[in-house]
Amino acid sequence: MDTNKGIIKGAMILAIASFISRILGMIYKIPITNIIGDEGNAVYASAYNIYILIITFSAIGMPSAISKLVSERRAVGAFKEAHKVYHTALIYSTILAFCLAGILFFGAEAIAKLMNNINLTMPLKALAPTTIVVTIMAVTRGYFQGMNHMMPTAISQVTEQFFNAMFSIILAYAFIDYGIIAAATGSTLGTGVGALVGLLVLSIIYFINRKKIRHTRSSTSVYRNESGVLILKRILMTIIPIVLSTSIFSIMTNIDTMMLNYYLPSIIDQLVAQDMYSAIPVTGARYMDIRNIVDSLTGQYLGKYLTIINVPVSLILTIAMAAMPAISASMAKKDYNDIKGKIKIVLKIGFLFAVPSAIGLTIFAGPIMNLLYRNVSDGKELLIYGSVSILFIATAQLTTGVLQGMGKQNIPTKNAFIACIIKVVCNFVFLKFPVLNIYSVVHSTTICYIVYAALNINYLKNSLKIRLNWSSLILKPIYSGILMGAGSWGLFSILNWFYNIPNIWLLIVIGISAILYGIIGILTGAITKDDLESIPGGKRFIKKFL
Repeated sequence: MDTNKGIIKGAMILAIASFISRILGMIYKIPITNIIGDEGNAVYASAYNIYILIITFSAIGMPSAISKLVSERRAVGAFKEAHKVYHTALIYSTILAFCLAGILFFGAEAIAKLMNNINLTMPLKALAPTTIVVTIMAVTRGYFQGMNHMMPTAISQVTEQFFNAMFSIILAYAFIDYGIIAAATGSTLGTGVGALVGLLVLSIIYFINRKKIRHTRSSTSVYRNESGVLILKRILMTIIPIVLSTSIFSIMTNIDTMMLNYYLPSIIDQLVAQDMYSAIPVTGARYMDIRNIVDSLTGQYLGKYLTIINVPVSLILTIAMAAMPAISASMAKKDYNDIKGKIKIVLKIGFLFAVPSAIGLTIFAGPIMNLLYRNVSDGKELLIYGSVSILFIATAQLTTGVLQGMGKQNIPTKNAFIACIIKVVCNFVFLKFPVLNIYSVVHSTTICYIVYAALNINYLKNSLKIRLNWSSLILKPIYSGILMGAGSWGLFSILNWFYNIPNIWLLIVIGISAILYGIIGILTGAITKDDLESIPGGKRFIKKFL
């Protein structure tokens, strides 16, 4: 039970930090969207997604990989080797980051032409130096997480996002007089400022705690006296499958953008020729030219839909990240029963987050868009049709984290590749139907994650012979979520009927919904006493109310 509590405590720390960061990320994009519009969002988000693909190779998978290797060594007393993993990873990844930054800066124009959008050139160049900063930060976060110290990651993450938000808004506003492209470039510079501050905070924490970190002693183990070359080899063996599986989805986002840039103009042209403006979810589309409509739709998808969806998704991802070191430690000890118990805990926590998120975003899609993007509120249809994907993204991410923690990185990589091939096929098929237009990539993403999640679960069931209680994991949370959704929408409608201030009522109802979901979850058995006992303050809650 103690190890499960450790997972939940770590997951909660990262989840809270991730939630705050995502909320900050969503909030600061509201004024930015109002400054540069959906068209500017298309430029900003397209450049940012290319940047994400670049740092995938040096940073995205680093926290997971380093935390896994560090936790394995510390679990058997190899503290010296655990620290050497960090040192070796830092040197390797920094060199790689400099190379990737050079590619992004000097190849910006070529990349922009490949994406069929030359406006991406300046934002890509502005993002290039951030690649180096983010990579160093990612390795250090992984080292702390491997020691089961989640607070440094949490603090640096929130600090990074706060300064990112502040300077992205300031610089976008400062550059808007020079045009939308200049303003979008200013927003990307804000990302670099935030990363620098985040790294500074993380460095201060590291040097304050350096003397407390045991990194000179090493017990007899299979890791004793590892050479730098051997450690680098093990880092690469761990990181490459993670990078491949992560990069596949980063590549897919950019493929989506590329396909939208290539296919949407002709699709929108067909709809306009047939006077089917009702099938184009853009306000005032009748008075816009084709390129502006395409940029608006792409901006809705990249700048709004993915931003909002990624709030709950990032919370779920932190659960997988928090569980990985604990599962790796159990694998090092060959304790398979403990691994099965941790898998069940991880999946349950993930679904308890995912279900209300999917239902809430579907029901309140319109009010959420009106609240967040008052001046440019298009995009609710994407949320209505796409929020269900959260359930399958959650399953895929959680099971991927489990498999990576078990040292089975190749399995989710292979499964991700299969799922993404299916997504590309679906994109081609769906884009043949003009009425689907922007919804094509939304539906294909849902199908992609259904396949990915199913393949991961099938492997876990066959390899570990684990039996999952689907009623407890999925059916009860969904039942609770539906009741929560019905009650929340009813309350929102009644309050709005009495006094028409939907934005205020929405904020109030969201808070009430969380409480309502918890109460209904306890009554339906979706949330058990064991679950409550595992969270901080849970025992006091049980004594007082149950």
